[in-house]
Formats: sequence, C-alpha cells, structure tokens
Amino acid sequence: MMSKQVGILVFDIGTTGVKSVLFNETGKVMGISTQTMKTIYPHLGWAEQDPYEMWQGVLRGIRQLKDKGILNTTDIVGIGLSGHMTGMIPVDAQGEPVYNEIIHSDNRNEQYCSYILDRISLDNFFAITGNRVDSHFTLPKIIWFKQHLPNLYKKTKHIIQSKDFIRSRLIGMHHGVTDYSDASLTGALNFKKKTWAKDMLCELGLDVNIFPHVRASHELAGTVSADAARMAGLKEGIPVYVSVVGMNRIFGIIFSVIF
Repeated sequence: MMSKQVGILVFDIGTTGVKSVLFNETGKVMGISTQTMKTIYPHLGWAEQDPYEMWQGVLRGIRQLKDKGILNTTDIVGIGLSGHMTGMIPVDAQGEPVYNEIIHSDNRNEQYCSYILDRISLDNFFAITGNRVDSHFTLPKIIWFKQHLPNLYKKTKHIIQSKDFIRSRLIGMHHGVTDYSDASLTGALNFKKKTWAKDMLCELGLDVNIFPHVRASHELAGTVSADAARMAGLKEGIPVYVSVVGMNRIFGIIFSVIF
C-alpha cells in the first residue's frame, strides 16, 4: 500500500486552456493536466469565453490527474487559483453567469475609453487608479455591457474574473470576491485606499456594489463544498485560497512553474 504524500493543487485559467498542477510540500511539480478551451469571436474585435467550459476544464483536469494515479496517493492540503485578468464575468445572485466572459483581448469597447475621458481627466484617472484608460481593462467593458445589454446588466450581482468564478464553484459561495491584483487591473480601484473608486464610478454611471469584495491573495476564501467534492472527486473541506500568489506564504513554498 502506497503511503500518502502532502500536495497542493493549483488551477490556472489560461487563454487557450485550463491547467491543473499538483505540487508536493517542497514545491516540486508532481503532475500537470492541460485541458484546451476555445475562444469565441462573435464579431470582429470581440473575444469571449464560456465560464462553464472553464469549470469543466477543472473537473476534467482533476479526473486526468486521478486517472494517472497522482491524486489518489496525495493528501491535498490547499487549493490555489490563477487566471487571465482584465476580463469580466457578470454573474447573478446565485453566481451563475448571465453572459460569457468578455476576455482581456476583446476591444469592442474602444469608444468607451473616450466616454471615460470625457468625464474623468487622464491625470485624475491615473491619480486614482494608477492606470491609463485602455480598452483591454475591465472598466470600459462594463460600460459597454451596461449600454448594450441593459437587461442582462440589471440581472448582474457582481462582475468577477476567471479564477473568481472557479473559486465560487469550488466553495459553493456565490458572493463576489476578487484579489487586489485583479482589482487593480479593472481600472476601477483606488489603489491608494485599496477600495473601489466610488465617486469616479458614480460619475461614470456605475453602481459600486456591482464590484466584488476585494481580499488579499493569501486569505482563506472557504473550503471545498460537498457538492463540488462530489462533482470533482475531491475531499470535502479542503482549504481554498483567494489566489495562488499568496500560497507560498501559507506553505513556505516558492512555485517553480510560471503560468
């Protein structure tokens, strides 16, 4: 009978696929599974992905690692996540997407950069957010979404990122949560105060409450729920952290794989 080893499981939501990586307690990679994922191009300059396909990629990755016999002999002590940034997944009060993720490379919202600059000067925008105004950021995407799909916008409880959606599926908690790194690249965070830029968002006609709670990457977000455990074949109660960035602080590991 094989003795169990301690492992850390990390999911990375990439542009072309979902990567599942198992590390041991020293940071050594014990196994990798990559599940391809398609990008949808409804129109020229548009780029979307289906959040449910991301979740299925996670489930398939777990199954593949189990089929290889890697997870079967490993006691998973923590789960971390990373993923592509500056997109937007609008979810309702139950955490279900009301529209595909508009990903980072989408530039349908170019005109809304001018919309922002007509209301907030570039100097003020930079002083508040530490960023320039760019169509690849989340903020102009949200304005496009509100202007063009108002009925879906009304159904939206929070705007989250790719790894946030997977985290919510794992822990079964559907309140919007993101980390400071993702929040800083939305173009909507007051980076000095580490809070959403409420006055600026009000000026742009956006409700600050649509933005998720911001937490440090090393914080514990929750644990694997009973439903997720059954779907994924994992043990219920495994700690799930806000991001992967802070997990070396939790476990004393420097990860050797760059996603």
